[in-house]
Amino acid sequence: MNDKQIVGFVGLGRLGLPFALSLVEAGYDVVSGDRGRSAELVAAGGRIAGDGSLRAVAEAAPIVVTCVPDEAALEVVIDGLLEAAGDGPTVIDTSTVSIAASERLHARLAERGGALLDCPVSGTPAMAADKQAVVFASGDKATYDAVVEVIQAFAPINVYVGALGMGTSFKYVANLLAFVHVTVAAEAMAFAAAAGLDLNMVAAVISKSAGATSGQFNIRAPLMAQGNFDSKMVTVDQMREVCAQIVAHAELVGAATPLTTVVRDLYTEFAEDGEGGSDPGKLVLYLQEKARAQAT
Repeated sequence: MNDKQIVGFVGLGRLGLPFALSLVEAGYDVVSGDRGRSAELVAAGGRIAGDGSLRAVAEAAPIVVTCVPDEAALEVVIDGLLEAAGDGPTVIDTSTVSIAASERLHARLAERGGALLDCPVSGTPAMAADKQAVVFASGDKATYDAVVEVIQAFAPINVYVGALGMGTSFKYVANLLAFVHVTVAAEAMAFAAAAGLDLNMVAAVISKSAGATSGQFNIRAPLMAQGNFDSKMVTVDQMREVCAQIVAHAELVGAATPLTTVVRDLYTEFAEDGEGGSDPGKLVLYLQEKARAQAT
């Protein structure tokens, strides 16, 4: 790797910033726009590209990593990057957007000599910081091979899974499991509370039962027991958005997703109660309140 290879980064949020910092640590010259947590990136050794615009990022860096919250945000980013003169960049998109959006945006970049790789992430911000998040990379194999060292620098656990869109399909499988698991963890802890059990003991004991526990239970149950819902590894609204994508894609490919549909509808109900910005683990309180209301 060229120690001073320039890589752009757009989307310095809770997941993106750890990725960008890992690139700086690996010796890349990381440039970003003047937005989000760019000051933290600069403090760590990154820099603002030109006037801080998306155009300036694309003019400075032939490779740009994106990590934005939704499809609309990615559309805005690609629009801004394509304002630059010359060839479009190779975009390593670690967001979770629909396959149709990835295909459409890849086509736009390709018209200008650029490309988009669909590289969604399975993992929390803490896992990203520890380089334990998993990237499901998809798109043109030659393009992936050309930038794999960049991906490796922020996500050593990355796998090329096939043509554009396959990465998102893999992410949907991971999210389907995670969302069902966090929901059933909340239901189990609400049940334990109703049964009068010590919730800290439940979290500790059940996590040792390999046949019953899950990664989501192990992470979330101790927080539920403590009434700690501040972490916001993902918000209820973000979870609902991806659930909707999974259900829509399931209908397209002919898959049955009854549990994911229940999860989507339950979290929609929770969001309508004013909790769209909350951590999904807070569902445990909502389920307890719902049970009390039904009992009266």
